[in-house]
Amino acid sequence: MNVKQVAAVIFDLGGTLEEVIIDPEVRRKAVPGFRAAALSRGISLTGSNASLLGKLEKGMLAYKQWKERYMIELSPEMVFSRFIFPEEFFPSVQSDAWDELALYFETNFYRRYMRPEVPRVLEELAERGVHIALISNIITKSYVHQQLEAYGISSYFSVVATSAECRKRKPDPLMFRETARKLGVPVELAMYVGDTISRDIAGAKRSGYGVTVQIASQMTAFSDDGYDRCQPDLQIDHLDELLDHIPGGTDK
Repeated sequence: MNVKQVAAVIFDLGGTLEEVIIDPEVRRKAVPGFRAAALSRGISLTGSNASLLGKLEKGMLAYKQWKERYMIELSPEMVFSRFIFPEEFFPSVQSDAWDELALYFETNFYRRYMRPEVPRVLEELAERGVHIALISNIITKSYVHQQLEAYGISSYFSVVATSAECRKRKPDPLMFRETARKLGVPVELAMYVGDTISRDIAGAKRSGYGVTVQIASQMTAFSDDGYDRCQPDLQIDHLDELLDHIPGGTDK
């Protein structure tokens, strides 16, 4: 595909800049830490570790189905009370305790690692004068910023938008349009890169982005669940391939 002009490249995080893997053994080992973190905030969770893991997984799956229907991100407190522990009552627990548990879940219940090519791709885009931003569906406000810092790439992003902050989820157009507006870039000059059709590509297309790019991840099939209502403009296997489609790169 010949891309004439790209003023901004906006990335997804999970599945795009980082790989996200559901590993049953990782989850099993994370449960005692979750229980301890909850107890430290006055939340006593009954039952075995196996039953607690079952509650967490069943509840998060139910929430996944709900949020994808309504494209709304609930607060961690609402997620835990409505979907994970609906029959339990924790009246004296402050909302920030649920934020901490949501962060623990996102950080410890998945295997995550940054794609190795990410730093050099971001550096090359910055050298070409391309605006760089990020849009992420995430339950907790602090995870994305924490992860970008941990990977050493936070300085590249002029705008970071999360569903935890705006309460709307991709594919709703809100974050896409607001990110382009904050960058000062017309949506038709924006390229969006994500791993899912149902959230990333659909949302960018609804928002009028000039170019949509899909890079498959280990979570793509789980996230899309057969969704095929639109297709990306480009499909890549490696983020380095982006540079071939942005002015200043080498055409293949």
